[in-house]
Amino acid sequence: MDLAAVGKLFLEAENKTDVARFEILGIRIWPILRILLMVSINDSRYANSPQDEATEGRILAEMARQVSYGRRPSDAHDATHLPAIERLRREYVHPSLWIPRLLARRVQRFLPHRFWRVFAPEPKGFATIKAAADAREKYAATSKDAGQDIKSAIQQTFGGNAPDFLLFTSEGAHYHALGDKNLSPIADAWIETLSNFGTVQKVLARPSKRELYFSGVHFENTESDKVFQNFYVSGINIALYPDFPISQFERLVQLRNDMRRIHKIFDFSVPKLMNHLRGVQKAAYFYDLIFKELSPKFVFFVSFSGYIPAIHAANKLGIPTIDLQHGGTPQNHVYLSHYERVPSDGYLSLPTMFWCWNEETCDGLNRWWTGTPRHSAKRVGNPWWSEQSRHFQEQDLTRPQRDLLEHAKSCRSVLVSLVRPPDDVPPEFLLNAIKEAPADLLWNIRLHPLDRQNLEAMNQVFGELSERVNLVEATEVPLPLILDVTDVHLTGYSTTWKEAASLGIPTGFWHQSAVSSFGSGLGWKKNALCTDAASLSQFLETSKRVEAPDEFSTTLDMQAIGTLLKSEA
Repeated sequence: MDLAAVGKLFLEAENKTDVARFEILGIRIWPILRILLMVSINDSRYANSPQDEATEGRILAEMARQVSYGRRPSDAHDATHLPAIERLRREYVHPSLWIPRLLARRVQRFLPHRFWRVFAPEPKGFATIKAAADAREKYAATSKDAGQDIKSAIQQTFGGNAPDFLLFTSEGAHYHALGDKNLSPIADAWIETLSNFGTVQKVLARPSKRELYFSGVHFENTESDKVFQNFYVSGINIALYPDFPISQFERLVQLRNDMRRIHKIFDFSVPKLMNHLRGVQKAAYFYDLIFKELSPKFVFFVSFSGYIPAIHAANKLGIPTIDLQHGGTPQNHVYLSHYERVPSDGYLSLPTMFWCWNEETCDGLNRWWTGTPRHSAKRVGNPWWSEQSRHFQEQDLTRPQRDLLEHAKSCRSVLVSLVRPPDDVPPEFLLNAIKEAPADLLWNIRLHPLDRQNLEAMNQVFGELSERVNLVEATEVPLPLILDVTDVHLTGYSTTWKEAASLGIPTGFWHQSAVSSFGSGLGWKKNALCTDAASLSQFLETSKRVEAPDEFSTTLDMQAIGTLLKSEA
């Protein structure tokens, strides 16, 4: 399913259900659910199943037992919950579970308390509930101790020099190896830019591995690092059901049922979502301690979707949160687009501002944020792109990389930008075009940054064409440098076409997904669909670099950045 179709379904869900305003545990779930739904579409990780349906029943049964035995006074004494509780008792609590309790009450009148417990054990499920209650108490104590440890660790790490800005990023494969250093294109360029307005601290975070450390250095053997990591993964696995009131669980099940009537992509697992929200709460508490201790003026994120707990914590504290554009944003970026019923006070799990490279991206995002002052997109430019010449010196590049750039200057050069698997394999007609192209046409094939480990496998894909294409250096050379010597750009649907457009380089798309992702006009009339050998051949023959269109300009606007920082502080 393409992004445009997914976006339309999201709008339909907003209009036909109350998902846009649905709140649980103090979290409006819609932005988080969108991310999980896209994960589900891609790999079925959060898809529902018969086992999940059965799990819902077991969770409700345990909730009912808990209330029945007086372990949830907040539910038991709240009149709004009573109808749900009574129904749950009827549907889920089997009479056999009541018999031991009734006998116990009668026997208790005649026997000492301890003797009664031996001969009248608690009903099935009660021990689990009690263990969960004990675990919550233990977790509260652990959290309190860990909070003090985190404060001490932060004071140890920073002393009295708390930074003005925190910038969250995950290095991963998003770097360029230049000489003996690794340059993180977006994060390092922004750190250099923001340093003109205050002190900046990079925070390297990999939420999937639950690591967090400061200064761009993983001080694995230090006490500070142990404190951060041990708290974040601290191990009291509280049973799922005690964290959620019965009424909210039932409302969420009903919401899921209403949404999946719209389309099967909304058949998400309620237990998995609730467990995820519990994880968000836990991590948000962790970030809350950090932000209270450091009191940053702004918190920045490179690719916000990986840092929802940190965004939620900062927004609750009133600290402005800013997402830094890290790639060409598609027209149908469903994490950021297709919102029509945004609450007037917005979403705590989304950044307050999206700093964009150009007007084209800003206009595409702002159309979805009408009606709320909390979220907006601002054009500030791209420090990596605008100032890239400052980051490179000739000695930083290898000899083969320098040779590639020199060769490209002296001939007609085509850059092919591949996307991530499974759509990274180029079509047969493109391979044939490379095979039949004039010998003086230079073909540079660039893998997605997160797919670098597949260089060897991709070499096999090109097989006998390996002598005619450049794969290794074209992938390793920083994108601004290789685009600077490119005449024509080809891709399936990579957003690299926007960087190309900022230099006036036309792009040919071979995948139909480009239409749904970037609009029928593809944003710029110099671009074209090349879905067969004839259209590709014509595009290569007739296309050439032109003057870059204004709407794609990525020139850095230092004045706009200074104004935004001053007005939001």
